[in-house]
Amino acid sequence: MLAFCRYLTVPASTSAPAAVPPVRPRVRWGWWLVAGLGLVAGLALAVHFLLDPWLRRQAETQVARRTHGRYQLRLRELHTSLWRRTLTVRGIDLVPTPALLATDSLALRLHASSLRVAGIGLGALLRRQVVPIDSLVLQAPHLRLTGRRLPAANPKPLHQRLPRQLPGLRLGYLSIQEGQAAYRPTTADSISFRRGTLVGQDILLAAAGVADTQRVVYAAAWQLRVADGQAKGYGYRLQLGALGFATKSGLLRIDSLRVRPLVPISNRRSELVRVALSLPVVRLTGLQVRSLRQGRFTADTLRLQGPDLSFTPARQPPPPLHELVAGVFPRFRLGSFLVVDGRVRAAGLSMAPRAEQVMVQAQDLRLEKAASQAPGRIFYGRSWGVRTGPGSMLLDAPYYRLAYQRLDFSTTGKTLRLSNSGVQPTMSLEALSRRKGHQMSHIRLWAPQLQATGIDWAALTQRGYLKVDELALPRPVLRVAGDGRYPINPRLSVVTPEALRRLPFQFELGRLRIQRGDIWFRYRSARSPQLGRVSITQLSGTLTNLSNNPRRVRLAPVAVARATALFQQRSRVGVTIRLPLLRADGRHTATGTFSRAPFSILNPITVPGRSARFKSGDVDQVRFAFTADRQGVRGQMWAAYSNLKLELLTEHKDRGVKKLLVKAKSKLVDGLLIRNNNPRKPGQELKTGVIESSRDRRLSVFAIWQQALISGMLHSMGVPRGIAKKTSEASSAPKTMPPPGSLR
Repeated sequence: MLAFCRYLTVPASTSAPAAVPPVRPRVRWGWWLVAGLGLVAGLALAVHFLLDPWLRRQAETQVARRTHGRYQLRLRELHTSLWRRTLTVRGIDLVPTPALLATDSLALRLHASSLRVAGIGLGALLRRQVVPIDSLVLQAPHLRLTGRRLPAANPKPLHQRLPRQLPGLRLGYLSIQEGQAAYRPTTADSISFRRGTLVGQDILLAAAGVADTQRVVYAAAWQLRVADGQAKGYGYRLQLGALGFATKSGLLRIDSLRVRPLVPISNRRSELVRVALSLPVVRLTGLQVRSLRQGRFTADTLRLQGPDLSFTPARQPPPPLHELVAGVFPRFRLGSFLVVDGRVRAAGLSMAPRAEQVMVQAQDLRLEKAASQAPGRIFYGRSWGVRTGPGSMLLDAPYYRLAYQRLDFSTTGKTLRLSNSGVQPTMSLEALSRRKGHQMSHIRLWAPQLQATGIDWAALTQRGYLKVDELALPRPVLRVAGDGRYPINPRLSVVTPEALRRLPFQFELGRLRIQRGDIWFRYRSARSPQLGRVSITQLSGTLTNLSNNPRRVRLAPVAVARATALFQQRSRVGVTIRLPLLRADGRHTATGTFSRAPFSILNPITVPGRSARFKSGDVDQVRFAFTADRQGVRGQMWAAYSNLKLELLTEHKDRGVKKLLVKAKSKLVDGLLIRNNNPRKPGQELKTGVIESSRDRRLSVFAIWQQALISGMLHSMGVPRGIAKKTSEASSAPKTMPPPGSLR
């Protein structure tokens, strides 16, 4: 055995065998994996069973604590995902306590379907840094507000009231979808909308977000959309179809806005202005939202599409527009203002103006005190242009109405144009005279076009001074009817040269130009039911330098009117009238001529008046010149005529002896008084007629001109001067009103 062992022994001279490495203990990785999984599972279970309920309790508790017990928050579900960094809440209810509802303080009630917060920066939250959040989406919130008294304001800004004293939040995307809201401070006042969406982008709820001038309420951009809105209060009801607003583009759009007073619009003025307004589309572009917080309103264009406005002004005029705006925006600037296809009606005004198809364009509006009187600005704007379709207003309300088919004016071009305009009475001649209680002219005027140029719009809007270079009236037609059976107006006439001095405003008209106008007179005398007719056709003329501004009248030449026309469509007439308008006595002069025509053209005037009938006679030429003032008219007439024969007429009711006496008087007058030829023989001197007539200041200046022609013509015919004067002054107006229906 020993020998065998020696045989196995290695000789000493050989090297030692290699050392065997020690055996290491085997690592048990499975246990570590199991432990890690257990920890994760434990944390997940803790989050699921402990974190979510804890967060829900904390939220409910914090709301009660921070509102001092005035509100309670209830959350049906709250789920968090640390892996996805999300928080989801469902069934949110924020309700006021009964103690708060018992007061008149403002109380809110909120219900929301869900709230989802994604991308929460948990690391920044744990380190108390500005917490980044990818998105926050609030689904279907329903907000209800009641009460009127506002709670005490918290002086701290919103970013300083964050929980856990966080320095701020950085929210990439905020969305409030399908929201509803209603506020009812009293049973009579309310405001609500049924659908609303609010989207905010890159919201930095921190001190840096306030200091950033490129942000609006902490956000880089906001978008708001509201639909189905209603409001009631201050005596009005408002309905809103939709409203959209984007801060980034500065675009505000309103669709289907209606404002109606609870008391309907009427023709009686109230203490406050009353407005009814429909606005299909409102579009405001280029609004600089960031400047609003500095009290500056700046925008590019405000466009109103299809507005329909009716209003009744207040008894007391409101303050200037810039004073109304200054309380909110001390600086208000708008690049352009547009109205497309509008309609406007003003009730409660004697003129009752209204217009359709209104188009307005204004440039560079500044609603500021300095701009209200700035040279070169008209009603706060650099320029205005207005075009309308059919429109109307009352004149000498309610007796006459001015209507037109189109109106255009431009402050840049200094023009005003009326197309197819006319003045029409609103009632019959009988009704008009009876309501006035005296003789009234029943006037109908139509003009295919009226154009004013060189209008100083700034002087008109700022000082009420009307300055026009030229007023053109081509081819007008004037129809005038009267009835002499009514008393004469007891008041002094305002249609006189001296009345221009008493107008409540100053005006200046460089030239009035009339082209090929027609005037038709129809008159019913007290002596006969037959109507007298006078026509002045193809009237063309000018009136220059007409003004009641003393400074203008002293510096400019005297006002002069020159006109030519056809009298009774047979005799060419030319007239020149000089009007020194500074004279208080209304003194003015007139010269004129009548061309060749038969005397029979006067029968449509004299026969219905039952004064005379011209049986024969021809006028070669008539010239006249007279001076008229407040006392009367004096002048001369040169009438060349031949073969004159006339017959005095009886009244339509004369019968028997009275009628025979008038006929005998007619023979005597025609044989002894009337000069049948002037001059009596060729080569003899023309007998000059004296124009002399006293003035009744109750009658217009046209009446004294008529008296001048009558007295001068009668005296030229041989009628004694006193009789001619008395005849021209005679009036057939009765002392009592005729019975109703007798004027038909």
